Amino acid sequence: MTEIDLAFLWHMHQPYYPDPLSGVYPMPWVRLHGIKGYYDMPSLLREFPEIKYTINLTPSLIYQLKEYLDKGVRDKYFLLSAKRASDLTQVEKVFLLKNFFLCRKETMIQPNLGYLRLLNKRGTRPGIDMEKASKEFSDQEFLDLQCWFNLAWFGFSALKEYPELNELKRKARNFSEDDKMYLLKLQMEILSKLIPLYQDLWNQGKLEISTTPFYHPILPLLIDTEIAREALPGVNLPPRFSWPEDARGQLKTGLDFMEQVFSRKPIGLWPSENAVSDDALKIIAETGLQWTNTCEQLLKKTKKGRARPDLVYHPYQFQESELKIVFRDQELSDLISFNYSQLEPEVSVTDFIRRLDGIRMQVEKLGKNRAFVLVALDGENPWESFPQSGYRFLSLLFQELSRKPEVHLTTVSEALKNYYPEKLEHLSPGTWIKGDFDIWIGAMEENKAWDYLGRVRKDAEQMFKTADPDAKRIAQSELFAAEGSDWFWWYGDDFYSDLDTEYDEIFRTHLRNVYLALGKIPPLFLEEPVKFDHPVRLTCQPVGFISPIIDGRESSFYEWQEAGCFDVLKVSGIRSTEDPIFSKIHFGFDLNHLYLRLDPHQPVNNNEEFLIEIHFEKPHPRRISFPYHLEKNPTQSFMLAQPGEWEEIALEKNSIRKDKIFELAVAFSELGFAPGDEIQFQVYVLLAGNVIATYPRDGLISLKVPDKDFESRMWTI
Repeated sequence: MTEIDLAFLWHMHQPYYPDPLSGVYPMPWVRLHGIKGYYDMPSLLREFPEIKYTINLTPSLIYQLKEYLDKGVRDKYFLLSAKRASDLTQVEKVFLLKNFFLCRKETMIQPNLGYLRLLNKRGTRPGIDMEKASKEFSDQEFLDLQCWFNLAWFGFSALKEYPELNELKRKARNFSEDDKMYLLKLQMEILSKLIPLYQDLWNQGKLEISTTPFYHPILPLLIDTEIAREALPGVNLPPRFSWPEDARGQLKTGLDFMEQVFSRKPIGLWPSENAVSDDALKIIAETGLQWTNTCEQLLKKTKKGRARPDLVYHPYQFQESELKIVFRDQELSDLISFNYSQLEPEVSVTDFIRRLDGIRMQVEKLGKNRAFVLVALDGENPWESFPQSGYRFLSLLFQELSRKPEVHLTTVSEALKNYYPEKLEHLSPGTWIKGDFDIWIGAMEENKAWDYLGRVRKDAEQMFKTADPDAKRIAQSELFAAEGSDWFWWYGDDFYSDLDTEYDEIFRTHLRNVYLALGKIPPLFLEEPVKFDHPVRLTCQPVGFISPIIDGRESSFYEWQEAGCFDVLKVSGIRSTEDPIFSKIHFGFDLNHLYLRLDPHQPVNNNEEFLIEIHFEKPHPRRISFPYHLEKNPTQSFMLAQPGEWEEIALEKNSIRKDKIFELAVAFSELGFAPGDEIQFQVYVLLAGNVIATYPRDGLISLKVPDKDFESRMWTI
């Protein structure tokens, strides 16, 4: 029987938040993930002695942990948590109401009734007047909010180890200042355990630690931004940025720092965002690192036409170097990252093992006796979406996998000992998202940020020539911090968070600090935000004709599979506490009809008489309107109107139904739209004649009316 070397690789990372000139971290995520995923994942290895895995620790994360512990640095959220509730200023109270619900509502607020009560009192509809809401909260309620924000973030290991936390959860309200200080003190106690815990497990051989270039930069783009054209021809790029010495510097600094902290140097590298190119791999190989990882989609682009079982499940050796490359199974990794949290743990685990068995059988058919299966994903972010911080899923998964003698849960380095790697002379450049660099470069904001970075980098090169060594070291650290991938993630139209403005400010602060560290005045252009209001890119466009049954149900998985989709929750951000009316908006067509599907996010009170309007801006202004509670309307119909006091247009066929979802069909001819026309629309939610929400919040959903050749063109792309 073919055996499987199953290597889980968990990526633990936080952007470099510190502003050394202020001494306060603007964000709390190092601390809050530190008491959750960063503590839970190594702790699980003590509960399951028969398993091993690899954890990637970024130097920027470990550096910040040490700052908390060795230098007493604190973040803004910690300082506002520690302040007596009765001493909070009005500005600080508004900050708490805006930011102290920044966690996953479904898994971290709703299960805690005391926390949920505070959120409901503040309100969750878009456009809340926080100033007004803050005046409705008593000092005791602000104290309760301070406690709940810090209590809700503790993961399953802390809850098991410290029963007092569960007692506080049961208490639910009327917390004391002593309760709050206990929580904050315990957070620091857990943070102090992290590095020794990882060190001990690594020394025991239970865990392998890999690492990343210090500030998590996209190495191929540091080497030369023109590489983005090879991955995505036609991409619009900023002025060329090419500083390969920075790529080497980020690697060396990161490896040296990790050796300093852990008394041994990692031999594996998780390249930031799994971003690789031939030039980046050569630089990685120069360091003496033994392995690196990236996503299987880059291998598929490189070796087109080769069957997946024969392609993905063994290691490769890059050119004549000693560097081995392992490729993550994208499907298994993404299922844990994005899907399994929505299912019962038993269902998810059964599905994972079924897929793993399928891989084993496919490889066995090739006559191979081993398969290297790499499951590589974020090690902290998914657990916000799982009940119990993922404990039930992970423990059941490890239990079931441990019962399978043909599956060996091991580290990347140990698994590599079982294989003769295949030679790889060239690897298509790209990242683990779509196989290109589109998330980080090419959009207006992203290019503006690269332009800022390039201008500062050129200035720095000149200033370094005469700089004091200590000042140069600080300035170079700030420059390297600005080269991190995280700032570029939030620029552009791919992702949105409630903290976009803050991330933009941190990026520009790092750039300003390059000059300040060298005793120079920062240029004025750094005062201009990179971020500006912009339309948000769709999650996906239609890729084929659809013909859904208009019954208000998802009659089959395939019914809307080839439609386009705008993901409201993705755009809102995982920690947003605004409750959108809809979670997704699907749109598709056949040759004659436009089909729309709206997925409600949560049940809406029957007394709230929402009106839904779909506003078409192009090619001609049109409006479709219908009540949210369509089930109260026995005819289940919508109204189509056109400009001119918005006169109603008579329809030959009125197709709309609501059950679990809204489904609607309207003929292109009745809309007055023709093949080739660009359609742009927005969904409005109105209450008592007032618009309370729009989707997308910024911009319009866009698609084209198909012609008869649409599907044949899609097949040739």
